Amino acid sequence: MGFRDEAAGYFHKAVKLNPDFADAKENFYRVANWLVERWHFIMLNDTKRNLTYLKAIENAVRSGCKSVLDIGTGTGILRCVISAYLT
Repeated sequence: MGFRDEAAGYFHKAVKLNPDFADAKENFYRVANWLVERWHFIMLNDTKRNLTYLKAIENAVRSGCKSVLDIGTGTGILRCVISAYLT
């Protein structure tokens, strides 16, 4: 305990070496979950916030934008929406 950053690093390396190693994947996600700040989950579940971003993306695409630059969005929660509109 107390070495979560280091553990996450090792599990990440194991997954990179063997992406099919289920135990390493599961342990990496468990450790990574401990490292994520709790406010992050609140933000991801903020329906009003996410719908506002979705509407902004839809408006940009409808107005003729052919590309969207997604900077610092972390999870990429709206990535599939962007991809659907641009394809």
